Amino acid sequence: MESAGATSPPQPSMEERVLHHTTVLHRIGSAMELIMERMDRWERSGLLTSPPDPSRQDQTPPAASGSSLLNLALPREYDGTAAGCKGFLLQLELYLATVRPTPSGEESVSALVSCLTGRALEWANAVWNSPDSARDNYPEFTRRFRAVFNHPPEGRAAGERLFHLRQETRSAQDFALEFRTLAAGAGWNDRALIDCYRCSLREDVRRELACRDATLSLDELIDMSIRLDNMLAARGRPERALFVPPPGPPAPIPMELGGAASRGAGGGGSSCTSCGRRGHTADRCWRSSSGNREGRQSTARSPQVSQHQTHPELPVGHMFLLISFPEFSPSLQHKALVDS
Repeated sequence: MESAGATSPPQPSMEERVLHHTTVLHRIGSAMELIMERMDRWERSGLLTSPPDPSRQDQTPPAASGSSLLNLALPREYDGTAAGCKGFLLQLELYLATVRPTPSGEESVSALVSCLTGRALEWANAVWNSPDSARDNYPEFTRRFRAVFNHPPEGRAAGERLFHLRQETRSAQDFALEFRTLAAGAGWNDRALIDCYRCSLREDVRRELACRDATLSLDELIDMSIRLDNMLAARGRPERALFVPPPGPPAPIPMELGGAASRGAGGGGSSCTSCGRRGHTADRCWRSSSGNREGRQSTARSPQVSQHQTHPELPVGHMFLLISFPEFSPSLQHKALVDS
Protein backbone atom coordinates (compact mmCIF):
# COMPACT_ATOMS: atom_id res chain seq x y z
CA MET A 1 0.00 0.00 0.00
CA GLU A 2 1.37 3.29 -1.13
CA SER A 3 1.81 5.99 1.35
CA ALA A 4 -0.41 9.01 1.32
CA GLY A 5 2.47 11.23 0.52
CA ALA A 6 3.02 9.62 -2.92
CA THR A 7 2.96 12.18 -5.78
CA SER A 8 0.15 12.10 -8.54
CA PRO A 9 1.06 11.93 -12.31
CA PRO A 10 1.81 15.36 -13.82
CA GLN A 11 -1.05 17.13 -15.67
CA PRO A 12 -0.51 18.06 -19.40
CA SER A 13 0.26 21.63 -20.08
CA MET A 14 -2.02 24.02 -21.92
CA GLU A 15 -0.02 23.78 -25.15
CA GLU A 16 -0.28 20.03 -25.19
CA ARG A 17 -4.05 20.22 -24.77
CA VAL A 18 -4.44 22.67 -27.68
CA LEU A 19 -2.29 20.51 -29.89
CA HIS A 20 -4.33 17.41 -29.02
CA HIS A 21 -7.64 19.15 -29.75
CA THR A 22 -6.29 20.45 -33.05
CA THR A 23 -5.33 16.95 -34.11
CA VAL A 24 -8.78 15.61 -33.22
CA LEU A 25 -10.51 18.37 -35.22
CA HIS A 26 -8.38 17.62 -38.28
CA ARG A 27 -9.35 13.97 -38.10
CA ILE A 28 -13.05 14.85 -37.79
CA GLY A 29 -12.78 17.20 -40.78
CA SER A 30 -11.13 14.56 -42.93
CA ALA A 31 -13.82 12.06 -42.02
CA MET A 32 -16.57 14.54 -42.95
CA GLU A 33 -14.97 15.25 -46.31
CA LEU A 34 -14.81 11.54 -47.03
CA ILE A 35 -18.48 11.13 -46.13
CA MET A 36 -19.51 14.06 -48.37
CA GLU A 37 -17.59 12.65 -51.33
CA ARG A 38 -19.29 9.28 -50.95
CA MET A 39 -22.74 10.86 -50.69
CA ASP A 40 -22.05 12.96 -53.78
CA ARG A 41 -21.12 9.82 -55.75
CA TRP A 42 -24.28 8.07 -54.56
CA GLU A 43 -26.49 10.97 -55.60
CA ARG A 44 -24.93 11.10 -59.08
CA SER A 45 -25.40 7.33 -59.51
CA GLY A 46 -29.05 7.54 -58.36
CA LEU A 47 -28.60 5.44 -55.30
CA LEU A 48 -29.51 8.25 -52.95
CA THR A 49 -32.34 10.76 -53.39
CA SER A 50 -32.83 13.48 -50.89
CA PRO A 51 -36.49 13.94 -49.83
CA PRO A 52 -37.92 17.45 -49.95
CA ASP A 53 -37.43 19.45 -46.81
CA PRO A 54 -40.90 20.32 -45.42
CA SER A 55 -39.45 23.09 -43.30
CA ARG A 56 -38.11 24.87 -46.38
CA GLN A 57 -41.43 24.44 -48.19
CA ASP A 58 -43.22 26.10 -45.32
CA GLN A 59 -40.73 28.97 -45.41
CA THR A 60 -41.35 29.72 -49.13
CA PRO A 61 -43.00 33.15 -49.37
CA PRO A 62 -46.38 33.15 -51.18
CA ALA A 63 -46.51 34.79 -54.59
CA ALA A 64 -47.86 38.27 -54.62
CA SER A 65 -51.37 38.66 -55.96
CA GLY A 66 -51.37 39.58 -59.67
CA SER A 67 -47.60 39.20 -60.07
CA SER A 68 -46.18 37.49 -63.14
CA LEU A 69 -42.85 36.01 -64.04
CA LEU A 70 -43.30 37.20 -67.64
CA ASN A 71 -41.03 40.10 -68.50
CA LEU A 72 -41.96 42.03 -71.66
CA ALA A 73 -39.93 44.72 -73.35
CA LEU A 74 -41.09 48.13 -74.46
CA PRO A 75 -42.49 48.23 -78.00
CA ARG A 76 -40.40 49.48 -80.87
CA GLU A 77 -40.20 53.15 -81.69
CA TYR A 78 -43.31 54.66 -83.23
CA ASP A 79 -42.90 57.42 -85.83
CA GLY A 80 -46.52 58.48 -86.22
CA THR A 81 -47.72 56.34 -89.14
CA ALA A 82 -51.48 55.81 -89.04
CA ALA A 83 -51.30 52.11 -89.87
CA GLY A 84 -49.15 51.27 -86.80
CA CYS A 85 -50.91 53.34 -84.12
CA LYS A 86 -53.25 50.64 -82.77
CA GLY A 87 -50.53 48.00 -82.73
CA PHE A 88 -48.13 50.29 -80.88
CA LEU A 89 -50.66 51.13 -78.14
CA LEU A 90 -51.57 47.46 -77.77
CA GLN A 91 -47.94 46.43 -77.21
CA LEU A 92 -47.46 49.27 -74.73
CA GLU A 93 -50.52 48.29 -72.69
CA LEU A 94 -49.34 44.67 -72.56
CA TYR A 95 -45.97 45.84 -71.29
CA LEU A 96 -47.48 48.09 -68.60
CA ALA A 97 -49.72 45.24 -67.42
CA THR A 98 -46.66 43.15 -66.48
CA VAL A 99 -44.80 45.89 -64.59
CA ARG A 100 -44.81 45.50 -60.78
CA PRO A 101 -45.58 47.58 -58.88
CA THR A 102 -48.23 49.06 -61.12
CA PRO A 103 -46.89 52.31 -62.61
CA SER A 104 -48.68 55.56 -62.00
CA GLY A 105 -50.40 57.58 -64.71
CA GLU A 106 -47.43 59.86 -65.25
CA GLU A 107 -45.02 56.92 -65.36
CA SER A 108 -47.17 55.23 -68.00
CA VAL A 109 -47.28 58.40 -70.10
CA SER A 110 -43.50 58.73 -69.74
CA ALA A 111 -43.05 55.15 -71.00
CA LEU A 112 -45.23 55.99 -74.03
CA VAL A 113 -43.32 59.16 -74.86
CA SER A 114 -39.97 57.36 -74.53
CA CYS A 115 -40.97 55.14 -77.49
CA LEU A 116 -41.88 58.01 -79.83
CA THR A 117 -39.80 59.32 -82.69
CA GLY A 118 -40.24 61.54 -85.73
CA ARG A 119 -43.59 63.31 -86.06
CA ALA A 120 -45.02 61.55 -83.00
CA LEU A 121 -42.20 62.85 -80.82
CA GLU A 122 -42.69 66.37 -82.20
CA TRP A 123 -46.36 66.24 -81.20
CA ALA A 124 -45.54 64.97 -77.70
CA ASN A 125 -42.91 67.69 -77.26
CA ALA A 126 -45.45 70.33 -78.22
CA VAL A 127 -48.12 69.19 -75.73
CA TRP A 128 -45.85 68.10 -72.87
CA ASN A 129 -45.38 71.52 -71.28
CA SER A 130 -48.85 72.83 -72.02
CA PRO A 131 -51.11 73.58 -69.01
CA ASP A 132 -53.59 70.88 -70.11
CA SER A 133 -51.11 68.21 -71.21
CA ALA A 134 -52.81 65.36 -69.24
CA ARG A 135 -49.39 63.79 -68.74
CA ASP A 136 -50.47 62.42 -65.35
CA ASN A 137 -53.65 60.83 -66.82
CA TYR A 138 -52.74 57.90 -69.07
CA PRO A 139 -56.28 57.15 -70.43
CA GLU A 140 -56.82 60.79 -71.42
CA PHE A 141 -53.35 61.10 -72.93
CA THR A 142 -53.86 57.98 -75.06
CA ARG A 143 -57.30 59.26 -76.16
CA ARG A 144 -55.68 62.42 -77.51
CA PHE A 145 -52.91 60.32 -79.01
CA ARG A 146 -55.45 58.23 -80.94
CA ALA A 147 -57.29 61.33 -82.12
CA VAL A 148 -54.08 62.56 -83.77
CA PHE A 149 -52.53 59.38 -85.18
CA ASN A 150 -55.16 56.62 -85.28
CA HIS A 151 -56.80 57.16 -88.68
CA PRO A 152 -57.84 54.21 -90.89
CA PRO A 153 -56.00 53.81 -94.18
CA GLU A 154 -57.60 55.40 -97.24
CA GLY A 155 -59.71 57.54 -94.91
CA ARG A 156 -62.41 54.87 -94.60
CA ALA A 157 -63.67 52.91 -91.61
CA ALA A 158 -63.25 49.17 -91.33
CA GLY A 159 -66.90 48.45 -92.19
CA GLU A 160 -66.77 50.47 -95.42
CA ARG A 161 -63.52 48.85 -96.50
CA LEU A 162 -64.96 45.43 -95.69
CA PHE A 163 -68.02 46.14 -97.85
CA HIS A 164 -65.88 47.00 -100.91
CA LEU A 165 -63.31 44.23 -100.36
CA ARG A 166 -62.94 41.71 -103.21
CA GLN A 167 -60.71 38.67 -103.73
CA GLU A 168 -59.91 39.39 -107.40
CA THR A 169 -56.64 37.67 -108.38
CA ARG A 170 -55.38 36.99 -104.85
CA SER A 171 -55.40 33.59 -103.22
CA ALA A 172 -58.24 32.83 -100.83
CA GLN A 173 -55.78 32.57 -97.95
CA ASP A 174 -54.46 36.12 -98.43
CA PHE A 175 -57.98 37.43 -98.96
CA ALA A 176 -59.27 35.71 -95.80
CA LEU A 177 -56.48 37.26 -93.72
CA GLU A 178 -57.43 40.80 -94.75
CA PHE A 179 -61.13 39.97 -94.37
CA ARG A 180 -60.67 38.74 -90.78
CA THR A 181 -58.58 41.80 -89.90
CA LEU A 182 -61.27 44.20 -91.11
CA ALA A 183 -64.09 42.12 -89.67
CA ALA A 184 -62.56 42.35 -86.19
CA GLY A 185 -63.02 46.13 -86.21
CA ALA A 186 -66.25 46.38 -88.21
CA GLY A 187 -68.61 45.17 -85.49
CA TRP A 188 -70.78 43.09 -87.86
CA ASN A 189 -72.59 39.96 -86.73
CA ASP A 190 -71.77 36.51 -88.08
CA ARG A 191 -74.66 36.38 -90.56
CA ALA A 192 -73.58 39.62 -92.22
CA LEU A 193 -69.95 38.53 -92.31
CA ILE A 194 -70.87 35.18 -93.92
CA ASP A 195 -72.91 36.83 -96.67
CA CYS A 196 -70.28 39.49 -97.29
CA TYR A 197 -67.47 36.94 -97.48
CA ARG A 198 -69.36 34.67 -99.86
CA CYS A 199 -70.19 37.55 -102.22
CA SER A 200 -66.61 38.88 -102.13
CA LEU A 201 -65.04 35.66 -103.41
CA ARG A 202 -64.02 35.11 -107.00
CA GLU A 203 -66.68 33.70 -109.32
CA ASP A 204 -65.13 30.25 -109.77
CA VAL A 205 -64.83 29.77 -105.99
CA ARG A 206 -68.45 30.89 -105.51
CA ARG A 207 -69.60 28.32 -108.06
CA GLU A 208 -67.86 25.57 -106.15
CA LEU A 209 -69.30 26.78 -102.83
CA ALA A 210 -72.81 26.76 -104.26
CA CYS A 211 -72.71 22.95 -104.31
CA ARG A 212 -71.71 22.75 -100.64
CA ASP A 213 -73.66 23.02 -97.40
CA ALA A 214 -75.10 26.50 -96.90
CA THR A 215 -75.25 26.19 -93.08
CA LEU A 216 -71.50 26.59 -92.56
CA SER A 217 -70.20 28.93 -89.90
CA LEU A 218 -67.82 31.75 -90.83
CA ASP A 219 -64.73 29.77 -89.84
CA GLU A 220 -65.92 26.69 -91.74
CA LEU A 221 -66.80 28.80 -94.78
CA ILE A 222 -63.36 30.43 -94.86
CA ASP A 223 -61.64 27.07 -94.43
CA MET A 224 -63.74 25.55 -97.23
CA SER A 225 -63.04 28.46 -99.60
CA ILE A 226 -59.29 28.20 -99.05
CA ARG A 227 -59.29 24.46 -99.82
CA LEU A 228 -61.43 24.97 -102.95
CA ASP A 229 -59.23 27.80 -104.16
CA ASN A 230 -56.12 25.65 -103.73
CA MET A 231 -57.77 22.83 -105.70
CA LEU A 232 -58.74 25.20 -108.52
CA ALA A 233 -55.24 26.62 -108.64
CA ALA A 234 -53.74 23.11 -108.77
CA ARG A 235 -55.81 21.96 -111.74
CA GLY A 236 -55.79 25.33 -113.54
CA ARG A 237 -58.58 27.77 -114.18
CA PRO A 238 -60.10 28.29 -117.65
CA GLU A 239 -60.28 32.01 -116.97
CA ARG A 240 -56.50 32.12 -116.90
CA ALA A 241 -56.06 30.64 -120.40
CA LEU A 242 -53.96 32.57 -122.88
CA PHE A 243 -55.83 35.06 -125.08
CA VAL A 244 -55.71 34.14 -128.76
CA PRO A 245 -56.12 37.19 -131.02
CA PRO A 246 -58.62 36.90 -133.89
CA PRO A 247 -57.10 35.95 -137.25
CA GLY A 248 -56.23 38.85 -139.52
CA PRO A 249 -57.04 39.18 -143.21
CA PRO A 250 -55.32 36.55 -145.37
CA ALA A 251 -52.11 37.56 -147.07
CA PRO A 252 -52.34 38.14 -150.82
CA ILE A 253 -51.50 35.07 -152.90
CA PRO A 254 -49.13 35.68 -155.83
CA MET A 255 -50.32 34.98 -159.36
CA GLU A 256 -49.76 31.42 -160.50
CA LEU A 257 -50.96 29.16 -163.27
CA GLY A 258 -54.44 27.89 -162.61
CA GLY A 259 -55.22 30.79 -160.26
CA ALA A 260 -58.08 31.95 -162.38
CA ALA A 261 -59.70 28.53 -162.14
CA SER A 262 -59.39 28.39 -158.35
CA ARG A 263 -60.74 31.91 -157.98
CA GLY A 264 -63.57 31.04 -160.30
CA ALA A 265 -64.45 27.95 -158.29
CA GLY A 266 -64.34 29.85 -154.99
CA GLY A 267 -66.65 32.57 -156.19
CA GLY A 268 -64.02 35.32 -156.39
CA GLY A 269 -63.44 37.71 -159.28
CA SER A 270 -65.88 39.18 -161.76
CA SER A 271 -67.90 37.27 -164.35
CA CYS A 272 -68.41 38.05 -168.02
CA THR A 273 -71.75 39.67 -168.84
CA SER A 274 -71.69 38.09 -172.31
CA CYS A 275 -71.02 34.40 -171.63
CA GLY A 276 -71.52 34.26 -167.85
CA ARG A 277 -68.12 32.68 -167.16
CA ARG A 278 -65.65 33.97 -164.61
CA GLY A 279 -62.07 34.99 -165.20
CA HIS A 280 -62.60 37.65 -167.91
CA THR A 281 -64.80 40.60 -168.77
CA ALA A 282 -67.17 41.25 -171.67
CA ASP A 283 -64.63 43.25 -173.72
CA ARG A 284 -62.29 40.24 -173.66
CA CYS A 285 -64.92 37.56 -174.20
CA TRP A 286 -64.40 35.34 -177.27
CA ARG A 287 -68.16 34.93 -177.62
CA SER A 288 -68.75 38.63 -178.20
CA SER A 289 -69.53 40.16 -181.62
CA SER A 290 -67.12 39.89 -184.52
CA GLY A 291 -66.65 43.64 -184.55
CA ASN A 292 -65.22 43.64 -181.13
CA ARG A 293 -62.99 40.72 -182.03
CA GLU A 294 -61.74 42.51 -185.14
CA GLY A 295 -61.16 45.64 -183.07
CA ARG A 296 -59.02 43.73 -180.69
CA GLN A 297 -57.03 42.23 -183.58
CA SER A 298 -56.47 45.65 -185.13
CA THR A 299 -55.23 47.18 -181.90
CA ALA A 300 -52.95 44.26 -181.10
CA ARG A 301 -51.39 43.70 -184.47
CA SER A 302 -48.11 42.24 -183.25
CA PRO A 303 -48.29 39.57 -182.06
CA GLN A 304 -51.48 38.59 -183.82
CA VAL A 305 -53.99 36.56 -181.84
CA SER A 306 -56.18 34.13 -183.70
CA GLN A 307 -59.48 32.74 -182.60
CA HIS A 308 -58.93 30.87 -179.38
CA GLN A 309 -60.05 27.38 -178.61
CA THR A 310 -60.82 25.76 -175.29
CA HIS A 311 -58.79 22.74 -174.38
CA PRO A 312 -61.15 19.79 -173.97
CA GLU A 313 -59.17 17.99 -171.25
CA LEU A 314 -58.90 20.96 -168.83
CA PRO A 315 -61.61 22.38 -166.55
CA VAL A 316 -63.92 25.05 -167.83
CA GLY A 317 -61.94 27.89 -166.27
CA HIS A 318 -58.79 27.17 -168.36
CA MET A 319 -58.52 28.46 -171.96
CA PHE A 320 -55.77 28.13 -174.62
CA LEU A 321 -55.25 30.63 -177.48
CA LEU A 322 -53.25 30.19 -180.67
CA ILE A 323 -50.90 33.16 -181.05
CA SER A 324 -49.32 33.94 -184.43
CA PHE A 325 -46.10 35.88 -184.98
CA PRO A 326 -46.28 37.04 -188.66
CA GLU A 327 -43.07 39.05 -188.53
CA PHE A 328 -41.00 35.91 -187.99
CA SER A 329 -40.11 33.71 -190.94
CA PRO A 330 -41.44 31.14 -191.11
CA SER A 331 -44.62 32.13 -189.36
CA LEU A 332 -44.87 30.68 -185.85
CA GLN A 333 -47.91 29.64 -183.86
CA HIS A 334 -47.88 28.82 -180.13
CA LYS A 335 -50.46 27.84 -177.54
CA ALA A 336 -50.92 30.34 -174.71
CA LEU A 337 -52.87 29.65 -171.45
CA VAL A 338 -55.15 32.51 -170.40
CA ASP A 339 -54.79 32.86 -166.61
CA SER A 340 -56.78 36.01 -165.98
